[in-house]
Amino acid sequence: AGHFGAEIGLPGGCATELLFAESNSRFLIEVAADKEAEFEGMIGGSPVVKLGEVKDGQEIRVSQGAGEVLCSEWQELFQAWHSPLDWS
Repeated sequence: AGHFGAEIGLPGGCATELLFAESNSRFLIEVAADKEAEFEGMIGGSPVVKLGEVKDGQEIRVSQGAGEVLCSEWQELFQAWHSPLDWS
């Protein structure tokens, strides 16, 4: 919604499952860089993984290890997601 890019680094495992699994208890939370330590203190011992950072620009880049999984502008990704829902 903010129309920014992102650099996302996936942990090991199946990239498709990591990106699209719909299992319970997964949340994606955006935290300002200067609030990261405060956030980690608030969640206590709950498992958490930092996936990446919001970036200026239009590009969404997803990598896993040394490999690139996806690199595209957010507008293109939004259109691919939204067009099947556009019934007008």
